[in-house]
Amino acid sequence: MKLNFLYLILFFTSSLLCQQNSREDIGRKILDIDYPEGIYKSKEDFLNKTPDSSLKIVKKDFGQNRTDGLIIPPFFYDSNKDKKIKKVFAISYEGDLYFQIRAILDNRNKEDRAQDSNSKNGFAKVIIGGKNYLYAEAPIVNKWGYAVALNTGENTVNNAISTIKGKGVVWDFVNREFNIFRTCEDYNTFISDKLPDAKQKCEFGMEDILEIRKAVQVIK
Repeated sequence: MKLNFLYLILFFTSSLLCQQNSREDIGRKILDIDYPEGIYKSKEDFLNKTPDSSLKIVKKDFGQNRTDGLIIPPFFYDSNKDKKIKKVFAISYEGDLYFQIRAILDNRNKEDRAQDSNSKNGFAKVIIGGKNYLYAEAPIVNKWGYAVALNTGENTVNNAISTIKGKGVVWDFVNREFNIFRTCEDYNTFISDKLPDAKQKCEFGMEDILEIRKAVQVIK
């Protein structure tokens, strides 16, 4: 039994590392949107495309070249004071758009209330987007399941996978909120009335992040 469990961990970890290696090929930024450069301090600023461009900022990456598949979010700093940018909605920087993880959690769908992150001041880069949805991936976990795993020392397949790759997140322009793909089944619920053929089998409760990107690219 222990050998079978170990095999599953190794199998899925290997699979996810392959996904990470394909991140640049399949998850490359595909955006049909244009947001002026600057800091969007609130959701309203973002919706109105009215950023604050007065502050000179710089992006700092920590471990972005890791090969273990872990999502390490970048941070933004006031370049004059070397002070971390906190409590904003989004930042448009050098042609890329980033949502602050705190903003994702503060503006999430009510069904996603159990989701949390220990990188709230970090930013999730939008890699796919159009008029309907903007898609990013962030280190977000179920806070109750994560706490139980820490307290009991458990390391289930799903916990291992969540830690490795984070979760897909879409900004929904119609509902003006973020939808976090909490589980494979949750993703299937989201996609079923938009692109039924993109539903996944959810083997071992795991979703294929690359297939999610492909689906969002169609419905964006």
